[in-house]
Amino acid sequence: MDAIGSTAGRPAPAVAGMHAGKRTEDAMHANATDAFGNQALGGSRRLGHAVVVGGSMAGLLAARVLADHFDRVTVLDRDRFPTRPDHRAGAPQSRHAHALLERGQVILGRFFPGIVADLLADGATPALRPPVFVTPVGKLPAPPAPPDGGAPAGAAPGVYASRVLIEWHVRRRLLDRPEVEVRSGIEATGLVA
Repeated sequence: MDAIGSTAGRPAPAVAGMHAGKRTEDAMHANATDAFGNQALGGSRRLGHAVVVGGSMAGLLAARVLADHFDRVTVLDRDRFPTRPDHRAGAPQSRHAHALLERGQVILGRFFPGIVADLLADGATPALRPPVFVTPVGKLPAPPAPPDGGAPAGAAPGVYASRVLIEWHVRRRLLDRPEVEVRSGIEATGLVA
């Protein structure tokens, strides 16, 4: 018995990207590269089943990467996911300020084309100036904004959005992939080999 049910007659699922063993059926697929053009795991063969424990941003993005290489990807999380952007117990940092810097936008855009435009349409704000970070010892230095109001030289453009908005859009788009399943309300208490 594994975390998602009986394994009788099926290869055991891989956990967080580990290979589950050779598949018995032909699993050739036309595109043997991932979203970044890298050689797919297993070459031109797709692997069996991967399980990701945890459905926050790291788990969702891990599942997206694994979806390029596995026939099935299951994400397990103990929280019940909201049907709209909302806070949840398993992500207490969701009430903190969040932003996607330029590289984050590029990565999310490759995994989920159009996601940045959707975030902006749902209320995210383009960041023309770098954020001001305040620590217990005061503000961190930031380059001054130029007089024309544009971004300072060397500042990466960003998008300010709530954690819940970013995570909701990522989860929604991940669930559009037929090989991905997200199971909420399941607490992983251990791993079985």
